[in-house]
Amino acid sequence: MHKRVLLLFSALTLVLACTTTGPQATPDAPWSLTATSGLDSRVELAWEEPTSGEPENYRVYRATEGGAFEQIAERSGGIITYTDSTAVNGTYYEYRITALNGDSESDPSEEAWATPYYDFERAWTLPDYYLPTEGDGVFYCIERPVDVDYLCRISTDGEHELQSDQVCWGYPAVGQDNVYTMGTPLQSAMLRVWTMDLEWVSNVNYPDTEYKELAHRAGELFTINVDDCVVDVLDTQGNYLRSIGERGHEGPGMTDPYGLDVSEGGTLYVVDMAEESLLAFNAVSGVLVWRISAPELPADFRFPSDAAVAPDGFAYLVSGLDQEFLVIDSAGRQIKRVPFDWNEDEVYHIAVSDDFTVCLAQGDRGGGIMVAYRPVGLSSNEEPPVVALNGGVVR
Repeated sequence: MHKRVLLLFSALTLVLACTTTGPQATPDAPWSLTATSGLDSRVELAWEEPTSGEPENYRVYRATEGGAFEQIAERSGGIITYTDSTAVNGTYYEYRITALNGDSESDPSEEAWATPYYDFERAWTLPDYYLPTEGDGVFYCIERPVDVDYLCRISTDGEHELQSDQVCWGYPAVGQDNVYTMGTPLQSAMLRVWTMDLEWVSNVNYPDTEYKELAHRAGELFTINVDDCVVDVLDTQGNYLRSIGERGHEGPGMTDPYGLDVSEGGTLYVVDMAEESLLAFNAVSGVLVWRISAPELPADFRFPSDAAVAPDGFAYLVSGLDQEFLVIDSAGRQIKRVPFDWNEDEVYHIAVSDDFTVCLAQGDRGGGIMVAYRPVGLSSNEEPPVVALNGGVVR
């Protein structure tokens, strides 16, 4: 009898040992992964537990664009969030999550992407300035001290440095050796050429033509032909070279091109205010690379009026009506919304310097005001409210 009990106990012990030491079932994959981008040097991840129950642990994987996934963290079961604080501002990341039971790892979740970015705070305000454009560590803009306009240069700290020797009107752009302005004072557009010390050099007239806005890249000037709703490209002597954005040529055309800028990498950004869209063209070939229209923009981001290129090649798209600018990367992905605490009239123009100082300006003609914002760290107590964007699911 004792032998039978001992044999039965030994068999039961063996069964239990096999049960507890054998391989555990592979869990199902986590799901509904989201990545909240736009936060300064951080990405917030959240996901749902596998449908089969709570696993023992989770693994977090990250990859840069086109790179391989690497594990960056492991979380205990029941914790379905993670803050990636090792992310670098302006870098596109893809994330995925797996579930663990012992050594058994699930398939990865659906991937999600995010791009962290700077926070901004208000830096300075200047009355009677408008139409800013960026230079080498400075802004060029139009100043109206009384009833006439002058071209002037200010530092990114808001200090007035220089004023033109003649009255000036129009939109400025900075070239390699000269500053240019384009305006339509009467019935004809006029390109004016200035030295870097803001001394007048020459004029070029365009009879019966209205041009507005101006940008420079690689010895070419880009300006909006108001009548034809295209961007005309000129050489630095003012000679016509080609047009970009013609209807039926490389896309649907534009209804009301209002603001523009061009990156050093060769992307021309044009804001079509009537269509509430941002278009990216190849600045050399004129090919339309991508277009973001109203349905793709946030519902409460209305009637953008201007865009400026930051040093990282991202476009800052401003909505003066809703008092915020939207940061968009070179692939057309929306990564951050930045409200600005400004209770003045609508903002129409934006410029970004090489130190990421953002200059916002009200008005097209005289009597304007400029306000600057600078990147800050999360340690600042003066930062304005920031609306982060969900990066989205990788398709």
